[in-house]
Amino acid sequence: MPLICIELQNPWNDVKINGLYILIKKLLPIELRQSIMKCITIEPGSVVIKLHILDITADNLIEYTVENLQFMHLIGVFSLYINDHPFLYKSENINFTFELALLEAATAGNNEAVEFLLQQTVNIDHTNEEGRTALMLACERGHEDIVHSLLSAGANVNIQDNEGWTALMIASTNDDILVIHMLLQANANPHLKTSIGSNAVMIASYHSNYEVVELLISKGADYKYQRQEDGVNALMFACENGHSQIVELLLKEQVDPN
Repeated sequence: MPLICIELQNPWNDVKINGLYILIKKLLPIELRQSIMKCITIEPGSVVIKLHILDITADNLIEYTVENLQFMHLIGVFSLYINDHPFLYKSENINFTFELALLEAATAGNNEAVEFLLQQTVNIDHTNEEGRTALMLACERGHEDIVHSLLSAGANVNIQDNEGWTALMIASTNDDILVIHMLLQANANPHLKTSIGSNAVMIASYHSNYEVVELLISKGADYKYQRQEDGVNALMFACENGHSQIVELLLKEQVDPN
């Protein structure tokens, strides 16, 4: 009967017992989930969960645990022992918060961790030092499932980072039409512009994302008059980078070539 000992980062101190139960449900195979009401001890500055796991060998529990180490790390488990053998051990991070964990999980593409963190008390629109939210980071890396999870949980789709970029602009650098559709359905504003005057159509034109340009135009994005501070517009970007299909599309839509 193996003994599992889990230590959690400080923010777990303020989580109600139901939140800890949800945690255990995630960390154990479904057939081994059991009551933890008598298994939790709270020590100064940390939460420690000790469980004797019934009906499983230590080897089987270890195999399951190893497969879930990234998830555990992302949600705030900093120490995990099975029968006194360490499988996850890092120094406790005094800067750990559920908000920072959400940013890291979105970057890592771990939707299981993202959805778990969204069940906690977390500011879904928290930003990193560059002013980017979890939604922006997921769009940047094309994590469609995470974009869907964050939008479903109410993420603000029109926040602008330190340079004025929105999730829609970031997604426009990639040829991921599904993410663009999701953002637009969530009322992403295609008219917003960066600090130097670029909008999503211009960014998509620069990156040769024809379908994205076509979709943004159909949603009313300004492709005729919007220019950067240096006077460059979407058509100039497309010409400069040899994107002939986008040039044809913009001319067809009556962009002034002059």
